[in-house]
Amino acid sequence: MVGERDRLAFIDVARGWALVLMVVNHTARYWIDDSLGAARTALIHLTTTLAGPSFLFLVGFVLPLSWAQTRHRVARYAVRAAQLVLAGYFLNAVVFPAQPLLASNVLHTIAGATLAGLLVLPWLDRSGARPAVAGIAVTWAAAFWLMLPGIERWVADHPRAGLVLFSEFPPWPWLGIVFLGMVAGSTRRTMQRPAHLMVALGVAGTAGVLGAMACWWYDPKALTFTRDVVINGHWVPRGAMVAWVLGATVASLAVAWWLTEVVRLRLRWLVVLGRTALALYVIHHLLVVILVQRALGVRLAGWGEFWAATAGLIAALVVIGIAWLAARSVARRERRRWQAPAAARPVEP
Repeated sequence: MVGERDRLAFIDVARGWALVLMVVNHTARYWIDDSLGAARTALIHLTTTLAGPSFLFLVGFVLPLSWAQTRHRVARYAVRAAQLVLAGYFLNAVVFPAQPLLASNVLHTIAGATLAGLLVLPWLDRSGARPAVAGIAVTWAAAFWLMLPGIERWVADHPRAGLVLFSEFPPWPWLGIVFLGMVAGSTRRTMQRPAHLMVALGVAGTAGVLGAMACWWYDPKALTFTRDVVINGHWVPRGAMVAWVLGATVASLAVAWWLTEVVRLRLRWLVVLGRTALALYVIHHLLVVILVQRALGVRLAGWGEFWAATAGLIAALVVIGIAWLAARSVARRERRRWQAPAAARPVEP
């Protein structure tokens, strides 16, 4: 919901990179033959830990930036949340008809985060509010782990409600990373030297990654999903994996900032992917699952052909993104034209 002229390129680059990771995750899931075994599983696990969490953190980071620029906030945020919910159920109905229609996914969690922004953002700039929200984020996640046995029993006893509330990236505990993103985004918006925050995020993210790798060095199972939790077939990190997820997510945003603001790389293709992420998130499911996997029956047995096919898909998504932006620009121009006062409208010949 940030205005086109006010967009920050590094955020679009970070979001575009998260989309690339998501595409790789899904092509690995649905295109690679099982004969590739452990390497395929490792790739799926790695991209799972990086893509979804990055999307959620970036949602929180962007919300404070768009808040000050958005008029009719309640209506705009409500419409955005509704669009996300409908997109999520569209994917359930069309792409994954075998799973329950009402099962939640990451788009529903993002919708919940958008609505949560209406409650948090109005007072986030007040004295002491940011430490309080950060504390809420940590408490929200910690409470999940403390109450995990009860949550698992409740999901078993209420399977339908459990699918709505605890499926892919469930709001509890994943809204915690969104709240941390809100704190970071709000801090950046009000800092006189926001570069200092990005450097701090880079240092903190690197420390988190190194700490997770140290745990993995001491215990090889620390980052292998075996210590994490699976609810309704979906992953929730625990222990050293939390440090990895938070560290890699924050560090990736700092790297995107460094590449665009310090090194001055344009990375236009990632910007396009980032600016059209929601549309491409839906479209790539249709291409990966419905067209290539189901209609064409493609199964790739070699890494060379897998990476070539995935790169081709990403290139196609960039082209689709460019066309999407062009169509959106035309639609926006026409809408402004007809919303202008009658005296200001061009006279038809």
